[in-house]
Amino acid sequence: MLHEDITYGAIFYGITIGIDDLGEELETLNTQVGQSKGLSLWVPGDTVYGDPYGDAIIGVMVRLVDSADGPTSFTLADIERAQKSFENARPALEKLAKENDHVAAVMDNTPQTYLTCCGPLSYASLAYGELWDSARKDEVEYTFHSCQDMDQEWHPQGVDGVTLGAVEYDDLHSVDLDEARLERLGDKGAKKQNPQLWICVRYD
Repeated sequence: MLHEDITYGAIFYGITIGIDDLGEELETLNTQVGQSKGLSLWVPGDTVYGDPYGDAIIGVMVRLVDSADGPTSFTLADIERAQKSFENARPALEKLAKENDHVAAVMDNTPQTYLTCCGPLSYASLAYGELWDSARKDEVEYTFHSCQDMDQEWHPQGVDGVTLGAVEYDDLHSVDLDEARLERLGDKGAKKQNPQLWICVRYD
């Protein structure tokens, strides 16, 4: 996603590619990835009012969350589907590497799952816990993860949960999740009725 004027958070699976020195070639890369079956380009940060820099990701979306959506859950199965889709898109990625030297240079990068955000004043957090009324945010057991839309209105619900990561602007946070870790987190959050993985996004 490039030149995005809506604030989003996301879980995205793929390989990173440095974009500091790409300049106008970033537009070419965005077009080429868009034409590659099964792949998309994620560029974090504000690329409407600011200049892209740092790392982007070539890969597959796991979950995309608008700041107006409120707390949004996903599962390990969602990540596994994205991983499978990425592997199925390997031929397209290899073809892209033959067309673009910048992609060829990162083909040995290990694909990972990332928490990320983009758009104006973007912030996203990842939590394992349960939905919680914003009016009771001072009563949480763990950390209250809030959601705010682009009108700067707070969502009536957030999440009371264990923090697994947080990003703002052009940050990327590698997420290491599996059944064993969720089981450990479940033990830690044993008082929760139905703990899940949640993304909370703020126009911050």
